[in-house]
Amino acid sequence: MLTRKTTGIDDIIDGYIALEKELQKLIHQVIGPFCSNCRGECCKAEICKESTESAFLEILIKKQQIQYDNRSGWLGASGCRLEFGRPLVCYEFFCEDVVKNAIFKASPIQAIITDFVSIGKNAHGNTHLICVQNLDCLSSRKIEKIDDNIRLNFHALKRIKKRGIVLIPRFKH
Repeated sequence: MLTRKTTGIDDIIDGYIALEKELQKLIHQVIGPFCSNCRGECCKAEICKESTESAFLEILIKKQQIQYDNRSGWLGASGCRLEFGRPLVCYEFFCEDVVKNAIFKASPIQAIITDFVSIGKNAHGNTHLICVQNLDCLSSRKIEKIDDNIRLNFHALKRIKKRGIVLIPRFKH
């Protein structure tokens, strides 16, 4: 499966970033129109804080050269300021109105997100990559597995987008 040898955490960063950006585009396509009309507040500074406590996410955030705000976290006037490196809860949470929507239910977005979140599962023992504080303790075998998972997820996402399975929603709020 591997086409190149991965040896350190730096070897997976670019692939993870590319995958997360594609995932965000897909999520925006499915729920963006709904969220743009919502007055609710699903993003909170205490949720954003998780990203500042993760060694892996910290690497991703530093690449963006933006500062964390203790009052609003990563939330800006037009939504999340993070282009990538969001805490996993940001991908796992959908409000009740979105979850009940037929178009959301018909899309494969929940399965795609489950696969994305599982990329770093058991990166060090039972610890998820996002929760590993010393990234130097990751074995090259685990990093290769994470790299494989990133590439598998990326290819699956491309296939889904190519087949047009994801519907563009017409939400009414």
